[in-house]
Amino acid sequence: MKACTVGYAKLLLPDQADPAKPLVIVIGGSSGGLRSQDQAEYFAQQGYPAAVIPYFGLEGLPLELKEIPLDYFQNSIDQLTKVDEVRDRRVFIQGTSRGAEATLLLCANKLVDVSGAILISPSRYVWAATEDLEDLIEGKLERSAWSLKGDPVAFVPFNPQQPIPPEHVTINDVPYLVFKETWYPKIVSDQGKINLADLETKMRRFSGRDDQLGPSYRAGTEIE
Repeated sequence: MKACTVGYAKLLLPDQADPAKPLVIVIGGSSGGLRSQDQAEYFAQQGYPAAVIPYFGLEGLPLELKEIPLDYFQNSIDQLTKVDEVRDRRVFIQGTSRGAEATLLLCANKLVDVSGAILISPSRYVWAATEDLEDLIEGKLERSAWSLKGDPVAFVPFNPQQPIPPEHVTINDVPYLVFKETWYPKIVSDQGKINLADLETKMRRFSGRDDQLGPSYRAGTEIE
């Protein structure tokens, strides 16, 4: 397997590359950096050229998942598709959790032209970027996770007045906030809802019925 860097993305090229297989681009979740590289490696081991696009948590990128420019993904994907070994191939995106949120926004806003998308634990809504429990409880100003052409993308603010607040857990040395079903954002309008009315991208959605971090199944069925 050959690996190369394209901008901040890491591109993996199988030794026996089947020209009929598409390029798979992986956008990981809120753990940051290149922690989703193992997913790209899995695709490469099956003979698919694959790339992982980090979007925060690396030198030169934002330190936190706050107001990440969607234009950055658009430019990264454009750069990747110009690499000689993958030029003119079909392109699929796999987004997980926050990465699925970004993937939906990219497709819904027609920022990318891809053959299809794989959504793992996606949400129909853009969630607030705050990941600090104390900030939520104290009501500090929340920010969007994403921006588009310099403007923050509208989001649903969290609701710390719910009876059961989120809790901190650590999985494989990565800290997470756990959002149970009772702590689903209190949605009272279309604020933060991703407009899927004109969505043309073919998609496959995976959501866990017993997700221990958040209400993945409910969020996934809302997309359908």
